[in-house]
Amino acid sequence: MTQPLLHAFAKPTKTDFVRIVKGQGALLWDDRGTEMIDAIGSLWYCQVGHGRREIADAVAAQISTLETYSTFDPFSNDVAERLAEKLVSISAIPDSRVFLCGSGSEAVDTAMKL
Repeated sequence: MTQPLLHAFAKPTKTDFVRIVKGQGALLWDDRGTEMIDAIGSLWYCQVGHGRREIADAVAAQISTLETYSTFDPFSNDVAERLAEKLVSISAIPDSRVFLCGSGSEAVDTAMKL
């Protein structure tokens, strides 16, 4: 049977995958109950660990107010401005400015335009 989900770096015909069902901190569990260390931080997006209650609470609080909004001209929002201020405060360049991007490609493209 063909699966609708194509897995990155897998042969399109492969059907036997390790099915991850739970994460807590740096640990993961598969559907057979096998515990393992998430040594790749879920590759791109979970370097702080899985199942972090304080992060889930902060995200829920923010989403209940405003999940996100563009900073394209003429718009702005408090969260984006506070993040920019924090990044500038820890930057080695005192007069630095922040341009928020969704990917490394966007960041490089924008840096080249500046």
